[in-house]
Amino acid sequence: MPAKTSKETSDREKACRFVLAALFQQSQEISQRLLALYQPFLEEGDPVPDFFGTIVTLGLGIKKAILEVISADKVLFIANAALTAARQARSDRAAELSRLIIGLRQACSALFLDLPVQQLGFDQRTAQDPVPLLIQATRIVERLRDGSANEVERLFDGDNFDPTRYADQVEQKAAQLREALDEVADAGRHAEKTMLEKRTITEEYDNLFLHGARTFESYCRLVGKTELASRVRPSEDRSGRTEIEPDEDTSPETEPTGTEPTGTEPAGTEPVQPLATGPSQEPVSTEG
Repeated sequence: MPAKTSKETSDREKACRFVLAALFQQSQEISQRLLALYQPFLEEGDPVPDFFGTIVTLGLGIKKAILEVISADKVLFIANAALTAARQARSDRAAELSRLIIGLRQACSALFLDLPVQQLGFDQRTAQDPVPLLIQATRIVERLRDGSANEVERLFDGDNFDPTRYADQVEQKAAQLREALDEVADAGRHAEKTMLEKRTITEEYDNLFLHGARTFESYCRLVGKTELASRVRPSEDRSGRTEIEPDEDTSPETEPTGTEPTGTEPAGTEPVQPLATGPSQEPVSTEG
């Protein structure tokens, strides 16, 4: 199954894609206007501010960070899927053990009408939860292998019932259930660790996006692009997103379209690629 991204990551990616498209498409024009604003205040010999490099560097940093968030989100999806599969396997093994114990109790009741099945370790009701079920299975195996109880030993003298064979069957199914429980515990720990790692990566991205988008917003306002500034303004209430939710088919401004830079990036930088996204998927709880 392909890894999917959660809705919270998809929302961040959508806002990031819009801001990156605006930033790369407008970087040359905005940097030229900013330089024109500051040029009159520069003294002879003063270094010329590299607004273009600053804007592009902001964009590349945000792009790298969102890709790390998407990757961490997909890793979490895979970890949660593994946890779900482990829980299902645990349920299957518990059901198999439960059916075996119920069948065995019925067989004992039919064979030994004068003997309460509790003497063989059976309860009136077979547990459904894995841990109590394992306790019952352990007790049944001990009693089926126990030759010290005179009444049980006398009944086992016949050929109709082989306690060792049935004890082996219960023990085998119980071992499979124990293994499944261990796998659930391991998968749960891994999913919890993965969730915490994703949370850390997401928090780092949110901080970078907030300050990076805010800087770009300030540059837009300085050069008179107030509408674009409002649309790239980072939200203070919804981390990693913009104040105005971008539409799927909305371009950063009426002038440019697309999601790649216009070819004005400094040497050594890569064009921003469209960020892949999948159907929303809420992370699975890692609780037992």
